[in-house]
Amino acid sequence: MKKLTLILVLILIVTTIGGGLSSVAFAESFGIETSNVMDDLTNSNIAGEEFNPENYGYTDERSPILLAFSEYGFAFDKSAIDYNIYVYLYNPSGREIKTKRNTITVATVYENGSAVDYDKFTLKLLSVSDGKYARLFYKFKIADPTKLHTRVAANTNARRYDVSEIELNFGETTSEAFEVGNCWTYSGYAQGYGADSKADSSLACVSDSIETLKLDVKSTYYRYNNGVNKQSDLSSVYFGVPKEIRIKYGKLQQIKANWFETKTMQQVVLTDKSLYNSLYSYLGYSTKDVPVTMSDLKLSDGRSPQLLYGGEVKIHEYGYDNIERNYSFSYDGTYKESPDKLWLANTGNNHINKLTWLFYSSNQKVSAAEVMHEAETYSNKFGGELLVDKYSKDLFIAEVDSEHKYGWQGNDGQGVVIDADSVFDINGFTTGSSFSDWWAKIIYKDIEMNPLENIAPIKIVEDKDVLGSASTIAERLYIEESDVTEFLSTYEQNKLEGKDTVLFRFSVTDFVTNPLYAYIDQLAWNREIEVGYVAQQTVFLDFDIIWLKFMKAGQSTVIPCVSSPIDIFHGLTPPLEPRKNLWVILIVIAVIVLLLVVLFKLAGFIMVNKKYKNYAREPKRNTKRRKRK
Repeated sequence: MKKLTLILVLILIVTTIGGGLSSVAFAESFGIETSNVMDDLTNSNIAGEEFNPENYGYTDERSPILLAFSEYGFAFDKSAIDYNIYVYLYNPSGREIKTKRNTITVATVYENGSAVDYDKFTLKLLSVSDGKYARLFYKFKIADPTKLHTRVAANTNARRYDVSEIELNFGETTSEAFEVGNCWTYSGYAQGYGADSKADSSLACVSDSIETLKLDVKSTYYRYNNGVNKQSDLSSVYFGVPKEIRIKYGKLQQIKANWFETKTMQQVVLTDKSLYNSLYSYLGYSTKDVPVTMSDLKLSDGRSPQLLYGGEVKIHEYGYDNIERNYSFSYDGTYKESPDKLWLANTGNNHINKLTWLFYSSNQKVSAAEVMHEAETYSNKFGGELLVDKYSKDLFIAEVDSEHKYGWQGNDGQGVVIDADSVFDINGFTTGSSFSDWWAKIIYKDIEMNPLENIAPIKIVEDKDVLGSASTIAERLYIEESDVTEFLSTYEQNKLEGKDTVLFRFSVTDFVTNPLYAYIDQLAWNREIEVGYVAQQTVFLDFDIIWLKFMKAGQSTVIPCVSSPIDIFHGLTPPLEPRKNLWVILIVIAVIVLLLVVLFKLAGFIMVNKKYKNYAREPKRNTKRRKRK
């Protein structure tokens, strides 16, 4: 294996904003994995000028700039022992870039000379400048370049790399995306890697700009009331696309996006402030390590509950006694074995031994922003093993709905492509019986019986779509009513900037809720107080749009996107309590009474008529006495 030394001459960025590394020579004594970023950059040429760190000062008015995208160790025999990609970055703000959750997006598939697919690659931090230039320059490498090597090895004469963006983690919940918009095409070999290992370097590179789209992505959702405790969420994002892009390239046909999909642990929402305050001190602690004494929990009226229980509601038996209670009262056995321990049933009828999500809401509603804030607060306080390197794993469960995939999406975890001609359907409420459904439809409000069908995943919003009240717009576009104000503001801003607003619906998932009861006397189950509910939802972490594909006259064009990933949590709402159509019920009762009266009178008439007919048919008796002879 060759010693990892920088012996190549790099011919790099020429067109990137702020200039590029046009020729950089490194001394052979420096190992590329361990060399300092400042030593690497010393004596290099950037945009035709010798590198001078004094020309790169601190400022918050400039975005990070990719100084070099360096192919290293590509060999004539196509071995990948030393092959890698090294990235040099100018960080004007001087903010610390964390070691994890930094990525670069590079093209992975080409057709007819154009990039048609892009993937995100993890960057490994190797070196940071210090002293006078602390955190001003960074050196990374692509952690696993195997996929890139396989592709470029198929055409060693023109090894092309199209780069759309780089995403950097400054310690916030989500990383920030910065435009690169450049391609590099390498040819030849560095000294020691060609057919003749002793030959001089023939490595060369040319670069050019590529088209990208900057997107400001926001999320929303639509909750369809098609069940009692299990409803459906349609998850969407929206963003602006310049009208000139659609005029030039045609219909927006496909979107490639990626996200990490999982479900939350049970999210407890309390309407009793005193109970919330007394229970909050147990948040994040295992009930095995910190037993919860029920006498420490206080309701607003001063009483202590004997038990907190989230009863499971049977979905398909609405309108009947639909509370199915599980009488296992503690995490480690029966109520008698541990009568003073906290126990909460989850939506799968299993128990919880750690309380991780806890909210107070006087109106039983919790906004999406509050849910996300709680995830951040809990993770900062309790830490532990992290999911996607930012949220405590305690908050989630490694499960998803049927026909969904846990984790990163796609067969290779690099995302999914959703076509504009595909559609989403949402089932309506059904008991499985046509008569029961018909009866429920007549008697109850709020439960949505009819399915929502043929929902287009890609919607270009028009002026006619944003007319009417907030509730009307929400129902028309399938978005959350509380998000309508921000949605309209974004729509108007996009119009001013000459952009179309794209509404991208990407997933339908279950939202499950169960009532939460405080039992005052475990021997008298009718003495229960509803104190809130327990919910469970699907979340989409680091949701990111990779590219958009347009179609015009049979010609497709893929444009990579510069888009900061976002975390998508939905708000919480209580279990559905449909109202009864009282006037319909009164009419039904009146009709039934009227029918009964009519039937009663008809029956009486039939009985009288029958008696009369029977009398008429009887033979007359001979009342005359016979004379005695």
